[in-house]
Amino acid sequence: MLHTEWGTGVETTSLRSEEDKAACRSVVARYRRFSIPDCIYRSAKDGTWLYNPNTLVGEIHPADLPLVETVRTFLAASLKPEDSLACPLTVGGHANHRLTRAAVEAFGRPLAYYADVPYVLNQPSA
Repeated sequence: MLHTEWGTGVETTSLRSEEDKAACRSVVARYRRFSIPDCIYRSAKDGTWLYNPNTLVGEIHPADLPLVETVRTFLAASLKPEDSLACPLTVGGHANHRLTRAAVEAFGRPLAYYADVPYVLNQPSA
């Protein structure tokens, strides 16, 4: 349903990956790709979707909470002491952004936040 709304299809994930790489290049950041799929593709053990268009914005689904540690562990293995960290401010409350923020805040390192696009464009006062 979301692919139809966005005017994309099976190439959606590769398009998003290219967007991510371009964004990293624009801010001189290293690109890292997780094996964790975007929240719209994550499902529970019984096959039911964890998120739908109405729940993408909100709390992290309880079944996703272990992913916070998975992301933190992945990053810990690849971070250098001199690396700077930046993460979404979670304007708009997207589940993936909340998960990312929870993982990087667990490091207790200095952290820069950025306003989430497109959410900040829709909620400029946030």
